[in-house]
Amino acid sequence: MSNVRSYTDEELLEKAASIKGFNGFPTDYWGLAVSSNENQPDVFDDKFYLFKGKEFIEVTSFTTNTGTYGLKNFKEWNKDGAFVIEKNQWIYDFWQCAVTKNGKRTHALHKGKMKAWRQNKPCWGYRDNDGDNIAEQIGKRVFGMFGINGHTVTYKAVEMIKKLIGGWSVGCQVFNNTKDYYDIIDTVFENQDTISYCILEEF
Repeated sequence: MSNVRSYTDEELLEKAASIKGFNGFPTDYWGLAVSSNENQPDVFDDKFYLFKGKEFIEVTSFTTNTGTYGLKNFKEWNKDGAFVIEKNQWIYDFWQCAVTKNGKRTHALHKGKMKAWRQNKPCWGYRDNDGDNIAEQIGKRVFGMFGINGHTVTYKAVEMIKKLIGGWSVGCQVFNNTKDYYDIIDTVFENQDTISYCILEEF
């Protein structure tokens, strides 16, 4: 599904280290996304790489972009435009992976329904308001907490691979392969409470 070209680990790490805001590679698990230059409307054409320190762990298909539903109906959420995360940025401890309630450590949730990574630190993005089908870094540039969670494409604990983004992202960073997603999220949960994120444009 993804149209992002293949990279060596060294290429990805070198590029990530060149991004403004880089302050060293996390020593624990962290995520790196590459946003496809092709940028097909409503398609999971990006890639997500899981690293631990400088060690590559896993790669899967992904979207860094809002789907066409969000792009067309942004006024339901924000009159300024649909949220499109800014590429080429580091956000350390971006997502909360685990929370503690009543003395028990549990997964963070998306809308209270799904194991997820919940936004924990502010990020840069744009309010794409031209109403077309393409998620673009245009419009008002914004910085803050926008509920940009990391999650998958169903609230049911089933194995599936979804082709179209639909309403699953109106800014969230979304995995379309549920098996890969739960492998990744459970691995991270077992080891840490937050996860850092670097998002790149294809290069």
